[in-house]
Amino acid sequence: MSLLDRFFRKKDPFKDVPAFKQIMVNVKMEEKAFLEKMEKILPVITPGNPADIEIISSEDQKQQLPEGSLPVSYPVNFDKDLSINLGIEEGANYEMLLNRQIVIAKDKVTPDQLVGKAFANLFKQIEDKISISMITDEIGMLSGCNNLESSLVLVNEIWKLIKDKIRADEIVFGMPASDAFIFTAAGKDDAIKQLDQKVKEIFNDEGHQKKISRKLYIFQKGGTTKIFRD
Repeated sequence: MSLLDRFFRKKDPFKDVPAFKQIMVNVKMEEKAFLEKMEKILPVITPGNPADIEIISSEDQKQQLPEGSLPVSYPVNFDKDLSINLGIEEGANYEMLLNRQIVIAKDKVTPDQLVGKAFANLFKQIEDKISISMITDEIGMLSGCNNLESSLVLVNEIWKLIKDKIRADEIVFGMPASDAFIFTAAGKDDAIKQLDQKVKEIFNDEGHQKKISRKLYIFQKGGTTKIFRD
């Protein structure tokens, strides 16, 4: 039971401190609002590390943003230049969940639960739409994922679908933009060359606004992923 819940279970814990009572009511409302946001959070892979974000002060000095103002972010284990953030869908864009917004409910939800909830929300949206299509005889792409195809590179079950589709144990892939996740079997030099060209084409295409990376990666037989080509 949280501290707030213990307070509110009492008959009137704020009888003699009305100002504190209003503070606690406000905190309770913020906690409720955060828990409602959890029903909308989605996993969004982005380039860069939010901790590196800098602002220019009124004295023209570079400063890092306060921790609380940074997005809730977790490293992508196969590329230090990428992060996975928690976004709240706002039309065609995402409002990133900030560290200060999750403090209010830290005794109710763990970081792992947050990430798990984000992926659960995404799968709920796409379970009847997700598909794999072949753009050439040897190069495939994921589609039907509400423009978050790239986020599914972190889901083991997706890799089973891909391996079954192109009949290979090791996969070379790219995610040049949030809505682009394309792949081919490792060991096929011509297909990998075409894949590389396609990744760069998408990365340079203004029609794909949420860019991620021009690199190629490889999903290996043992289940690990690493950079294949910068």
